[in-house]
Amino acid sequence: MKLTPFSDEKVLGVDLGTHSIKIVETRFSSGKPVALRAVCGEIDFSGASDPKGTWEAYVAALKRLLSENKIKTKIAVIGIPNTAVGVEINWPPKTTNEPDEPPRENLEVETYSQSLEGAGAGGAHEKGTLRVTANRNTVIDKFEIARDAGLIPVIADVNIFAVVNVYMTAAEHAVKGLVFVLDIGANTTEIAVMHGDRVLAVRTVFLAGNNFTRGLQRELDVPLAAAEALKKKHGLLARVKDIKESAPGAAAAPEAKPVNKLAVKIADLLCAQADQFSAEIKRTVAYYAEKTPGPEMHAAKVVLTGGSADLPGLAGYLGAELGVPVEIFRLSRLSDKPCAGLTSFAAAAGLSVRRWPRERLKLTTNINLLPRALIKTPGHAARIIVYALLAVLLGAGYSEYKVFTGRVRDGILKNNADSFALQTSLDRAKEAANRRKLEMTPAPLPAPVKPAPVKKYGYIQGLAVSGVFTDSSGASAYLEGSGRSFIVKAGKLYYEDGKVVAGVTVSITRKYIVLTGGNERYELRIPE
Repeated sequence: MKLTPFSDEKVLGVDLGTHSIKIVETRFSSGKPVALRAVCGEIDFSGASDPKGTWEAYVAALKRLLSENKIKTKIAVIGIPNTAVGVEINWPPKTTNEPDEPPRENLEVETYSQSLEGAGAGGAHEKGTLRVTANRNTVIDKFEIARDAGLIPVIADVNIFAVVNVYMTAAEHAVKGLVFVLDIGANTTEIAVMHGDRVLAVRTVFLAGNNFTRGLQRELDVPLAAAEALKKKHGLLARVKDIKESAPGAAAAPEAKPVNKLAVKIADLLCAQADQFSAEIKRTVAYYAEKTPGPEMHAAKVVLTGGSADLPGLAGYLGAELGVPVEIFRLSRLSDKPCAGLTSFAAAAGLSVRRWPRERLKLTTNINLLPRALIKTPGHAARIIVYALLAVLLGAGYSEYKVFTGRVRDGILKNNADSFALQTSLDRAKEAANRRKLEMTPAPLPAPVKPAPVKKYGYIQGLAVSGVFTDSSGASAYLEGSGRSFIVKAGKLYYEDGKVVAGVTVSITRKYIVLTGGNERYELRIPE
């Protein structure tokens, strides 16, 4: 996707999470993306009793977050949860007779493919394939939430790939060995297995921050908010202080301080969840280290991102359990502002760098899950404004030129009396000739009144949706109005006798049927 020719163009990365919305605003400057600010807002689900109420809660929270922080940028890249997609990665690509895009069984599933390139073992250049099967309804839901909040979504990316992209963009040194990037969210932990600039596999673990909080709430019998506060305050520090400084990942040892009995009790209660979490991660690390044998294919590092990555003592505890260095990922190379250190914004930051030129960044993936019918090319409004300003400037310059030439002419006439008198005589003679011509010319007949022009495709405006169905060609619909019936099929409009209505194209979304004819566009709402 081409960028508008303005160096200060900004993009929003929008991560619509389980409990909160995170936004990172970036700008491409001096050949690299720069994070301008990161904002986060909680979602109020108190009045949401059905899917429609949940939808409205997301839209209201996103509007409020944009308004309170005075964010004017409209171009947005939205994130899709990993649980709504299926991912298949092959290094090297499979040599089968399968088509690039297998036949779609229904409208709810859509498959996207992309070629991958990277350095394999020994630095050899390798090629692979990435195939993502996405839940189309989930993608459209996220798109319409952003659109209803006033944004212009241009790309939809998978959250774990967004985290990987920002990690590759901000990584300072290449690591020899396998790197396990963990995005620890509220309900799930997404894991990306990487070797150099290659993504070998991704998987989802259904253990995350909420497991720690609910376990603490259950054992202490306190409200959920109180358990969350205690978890963030004390964490596992009371346990981490016993880890030897020489152990891998013992960077958390300096955090160890004298703790009270409450901190010890909380650490003991969190250990039950931490043990399950570390055991699952340990199995993942062991599996992929064994699956990809080689001198440079050992487990080298674990990187933590996400809202629960900053749980006190978690990095040190996992380092001791896994036997490999564990670090918390920071966005220090994207911005010098305080927002750069917040690990929970990794996915939003990764989304925000997706629109920048891929050849300028180390982006691992560039799949866009938005259906082509929903993708809009932003920047037209800005171009129109610039062209209008140029037209105004040219008009003003021409006016100044006319004034200047008029003054020069007046000066010459004033300094030349003969020329001035001659010009006056000529003007008087011309006026007299015009007056005689007007007297001899009969009065003109009144011009006939022309009827108002009728829109070429105006009949479309009176149509209404009478039925929607699905066949082998995709979503289709029946339309009625103006005394006639029409059929929408395969992106075209047909008369009831099967003839194509020339010049009209049709696209079907979850809520609307959009008919376009020339410069005319109409949206017909699909009945609930």
